[in-house]
Amino acid sequence: MDYRWNDYLDKICTIILSRHADANLIILVNDKYDLPFSIKDDEHDQRAAKFPHLPNVFPKPADTFPVAAEFNKFMVNSANKVRLQKLVKEQLKTYVGQGQSNIIYCEGDTSTNLNTGEVSREYAFKHAEADTMLLSAYAKIRAGDYNGTVVLDSEDTDVYVQAIYVAHQLNGTLLMKRKKTFINCRSMLPEEVASVVIPVHLITGSDHTSGFYGHGKKSVLQKVIDDAEARELIVQVGQTLELEEEVSEDMTSFVLSCVYGEREDMTCGQARASKWHNQKKKSTIRLPPDKDTLTQKSQLPCPLPDECHPN
Repeated sequence: MDYRWNDYLDKICTIILSRHADANLIILVNDKYDLPFSIKDDEHDQRAAKFPHLPNVFPKPADTFPVAAEFNKFMVNSANKVRLQKLVKEQLKTYVGQGQSNIIYCEGDTSTNLNTGEVSREYAFKHAEADTMLLSAYAKIRAGDYNGTVVLDSEDTDVYVQAIYVAHQLNGTLLMKRKKTFINCRSMLPEEVASVVIPVHLITGSDHTSGFYGHGKKSVLQKVIDDAEARELIVQVGQTLELEEEVSEDMTSFVLSCVYGEREDMTCGQARASKWHNQKKKSTIRLPPDKDTLTQKSQLPCPLPDECHPN
C-alpha cells in the first residue's frame, strides 16, 4: 500500500487525541520556524550542511509520503516545517467534535480555537521557543480559576527541567506524560534541589550553552542532591538580570568542584594545571575551561517566562 501524507497526518492527530482522551482542554504549542533569528540557528546550519540541496516541498495530503532519507531532508528546511505545521492544523480541524476536548492551536503570537475556528489572543505568546510558550500557557491556566490537574506532554529535556522548578512555585498538580505513565513533577526532586535545577541544567548544557566533555548531567545532579554546599553556590543564579561578580565566582567554584572535582578556592588556571598533572593519558579536551570561556558560559539566559516565577 502507498503511504500518503494524509495517513501521516491522521496518525499525528490520532496520537494527540488518544494520549489525552480525558482532557477538557488540549493546548498544542508549536515552535516558530519562520523567525529571522533563532538560538538554534547554528544547529540548523550544521544539519543543513549534510545536504547539498534543500528543496522547498509543498506536500498535499494525497501525495505519496517520502522515504525516511527524504523525510529527514525535508525536515531540515525550516520553510517545509512551517508548511507541515499548517497541514497538521488543517487535519486537526477535521477531528474536532470527535472527542470531548477543546483544542487550542498555539503558533507563537497567535492562537486558534479549533472548535470554533476563531483566532484569539488567549494563548498567544511572544516567545521564540515552544518550551517557553508551553510553560507560559501553564502559568496562564494557573492564573485563572482552574485548580485541577495539568499534564505536559513533551520529549524536550528543557521542558522537564523547567516543569520541575515550576511545579514547586505554582499551586496545583503538574504531571508529565512519559509514554503511557504520568509523573508528578513535584515529586521528581525535593524542593531545595528543584530551586536550583535550572542553573544546573544550563551550566551542564542546553539549547543555549554547550556541556562539559566527559561530564554528564546525571553525575553532576547527583552531587547537587548530595551536597548542600554545592546548592548554596548556585542558589543566587538568575535572581538578578545582571551577572554579579560574586555570583560569577560562585558559579566558577561550582563548576570546578562539582563538575571537575577540584577545590572550590582554586582559580581556573590552577584547576587546569592540577587536572593536567593528574592525567595519566594527557587530553586537553578533558581540562576545565579557562576563565574567559567560563565567564562567557556564565552569561546564562533564563529559559522561563516571567509569569512562571513566584515573584
